[in-house]
Amino acid sequence: MLNQYSGDEVLLADYGEVPSFSSAKYRFLSLGERNDDILAHHLLTFCLDQGVEAILPVYDFEAAEITKSIVLFEEFNIQVLDGI
Repeated sequence: MLNQYSGDEVLLADYGEVPSFSSAKYRFLSLGERNDDILAHHLLTFCLDQGVEAILPVYDFEAAEITKSIVLFEEFNIQVLDGI
C-alpha cells in the first residue's frame, strides 16, 4: 500500500501505545487513547498539528465519524481518501 504514495511523506498512526518509528518512507505515531465522543475532532486536530494533507481512514468507526464531519476536513484542505 505504501508504494501507492511513494512520492509523498506518509504518516501512519494508530490508537494507544505504538512504537515511535521513523524511516525514509514513513513515520509511525500514536493518536493517543481512542475516544469515540471526540474522534473526528481529535483526528482533525492531529492532521493540522502534523501538517497532513490527506487522511485515509482504516477503521469503519473512523470512516463513519469522518464522513459526518467531511465538510470540516475540507474547510482545512484535508482530503479524505476512500478506505481500502
